[in-house]
Amino acid sequence: MLLSAAAIAQLNRAGLIDAATIRDIGDVQVGLAVKAGSDAPDISTPDALRAALLAAPSIAYADPARGATAGAHFAKTLVALGIHDRVAGEVTVLPFGVEVIEAVGAGKFALDVSQSSEIVQHKSVRYVGALPVPHQLATRYQVAALKDRPNGARLTEFIATDAGKRASRESGFVASN
Repeated sequence: MLLSAAAIAQLNRAGLIDAATIRDIGDVQVGLAVKAGSDAPDISTPDALRAALLAAPSIAYADPARGATAGAHFAKTLVALGIHDRVAGEVTVLPFGVEVIEAVGAGKFALDVSQSSEIVQHKSVRYVGALPVPHQLATRYQVAALKDRPNGARLTEFIATDAGKRASRESGFVASN
């Protein structure tokens, strides 16, 4: 099972997970993407993020009403930055994150707000980076084998290797602390 740490913990409490096989994969972060080949805006500080969002001709994110974690968080971030109303005309909410990424990759929108693990899988976009503190949101992911399923432990063993850690980073996971 490859799930959020919260989901793995819930399955473990239910007695469904072999607790000895639980391994951290890393954190998935809410971040921004631009079309591949485009210049990346500076989003390293809250002020830089605010300026980048205000300068963007268009911004897309996934629908919070459909359960989009990144979309829900970004909507709150716009309010926290005090620019929700100022960028409302440039913001488009699409049903799912993959639609947002594909639309930015096709040049329909300038900025994509999604999960890092979703963004890096698409060659048509470039991952700019995670939202800066205090607007950062990271979700820890883990892998674990189900009880009485010995083959499931192979993935958990692989994740602990250098190759597994490299594969996790290349898939958009930030190393766990």
